[in-house]
Amino acid sequence: MILHWLIYLTVLIACTVFSVIYQGWLGWILLLFMLMIPLFSLVVSLPAMLSVRLGVKCATMLTMGDLEYPQLSTQCLLPAPPIRGHLRITHSLTGESLRLKPGKPLPTEHCGQLVCTPERVVAFDYLGLFRLGVARRESTCVTVRPHGVPMYLPADLETRISRSWYPKPGGGFSENHELRLYRPGDSLNQIHWKLTAKTGKLVIREAMAARQSAAAVVLALQGSADEMDRKLGRLLWAGHRLLKQNIQFDIRAFTGSGMLSLPVNDENRLLAAVDTLLAQPPMTGDAPSAKISGGWQLHIGGDDDGA
Repeated sequence: MILHWLIYLTVLIACTVFSVIYQGWLGWILLLFMLMIPLFSLVVSLPAMLSVRLGVKCATMLTMGDLEYPQLSTQCLLPAPPIRGHLRITHSLTGESLRLKPGKPLPTEHCGQLVCTPERVVAFDYLGLFRLGVARRESTCVTVRPHGVPMYLPADLETRISRSWYPKPGGGFSENHELRLYRPGDSLNQIHWKLTAKTGKLVIREAMAARQSAAAVVLALQGSADEMDRKLGRLLWAGHRLLKQNIQFDIRAFTGSGMLSLPVNDENRLLAAVDTLLAQPPMTGDAPSAKISGGWQLHIGGDDDGA
């Protein structure tokens, strides 16, 4: 803005000197025109300066390490006035806040949700001589997902979690069967002919399906940024492994806003649950017990040794 005023004052002085030397009507009209230019620019630009709305233009879903350069975006019914300002970046998991300089990428070295808020934004008139603070500003939330971090899981998960069996609806193939006497309505394809011949009674091989007991993955959102990365990365990796073995589970996470219970039965639910945790504040103090009676639990820590 100072440069624009220097240019304007230089031109104004030149017009003043010209009007004094020339001493004709053209010089006075030119000088009057130059004197009216700032006021004219302000009047024309003021509606746009008052109605402009600021936002942040960038991707809203990233992975740790991705490069993303956010930009201030403007919405205005009139031609948008020149804008100048900064971005304030707040990390949900760590609570850290920093001012992002123009042209710098988002800090994606750690997972979490980044709240990008325009800060100290001013709008200039079309000639850049006057400025006015912009009050209509909208924040943008950017989710930075972690990379999967491998961790130890028992090889016999299905055996540990599936503790009871029930008749498979519709019958069909199954590795486990139960022998019982024939009941009206049973399919003849289920008859165990050899055992029937021995006992003299119709015996049925009934296909059985495993009934999954309660399973939960437990973690606490606390610790350093590196520990948070490992915890959520292990959650993502372990969740994929459990779902590949057709094991549904609940995520029980202790956060700064309380204990969250997030059911997971497919990949989309897993990603949605991780995204929800990335936007939560960290907890303070010790995490209480989240034990489930008769259920299986996986506790996820953030230690570097895999615990």
